[in-house]
Amino acid sequence: MKSFLFLFVFLFWNGCLFAQEIQRDSIKVDSNESRMPLQTTELDSIATSIINSTSTIDAEKSIKVHGEVLAKSTNRYKIYPTSNMYNFLKLDTKMGYIYRIQWSYDNNKRYETYVNYKSLVGDEDDWVNDRFEIYPTTNIYSFLLLDKIDGRVWHCYWSFESGGNGIQRIY
Repeated sequence: MKSFLFLFVFLFWNGCLFAQEIQRDSIKVDSNESRMPLQTTELDSIATSIINSTSTIDAEKSIKVHGEVLAKSTNRYKIYPTSNMYNFLKLDTKMGYIYRIQWSYDNNKRYETYVNYKSLVGDEDDWVNDRFEIYPTTNIYSFLLLDKIDGRVWHCYWSFESGGNGIQRIY
């Protein structure tokens, strides 16, 4: 009987020690749209609140691309080195424009000229940054341009002579 009483007291004491208070499931949410102070919201409506809050923020900062939503990035332009130490290629990764940049310490030798002045993205296509990428070839005056969304490829080339710059689609 003593052992039974001791066991009962021991279990009761542990139950009191580890007992938890039952709380209502709630969370505090700050709603900027309503400009109200913090309020308590039921868990069932939290998902709705989050979706409503983030959809208004992200609606202007994303573009739908072939079923995917890609965030706008700040990488619209990229510069690629060439084997010529004074010349670089500047790529508009959104539209596919390519420029050749020649730098020098002399002011009259610094300039930027087009390699490709035609947009490679049509009005019906998706306009997103980082769409195009340049890949070098073994020829220092030639390189490949890849459209990373639909896989189109162009052979691009540059020259020091006027009219020596160009681009041709590879089918």
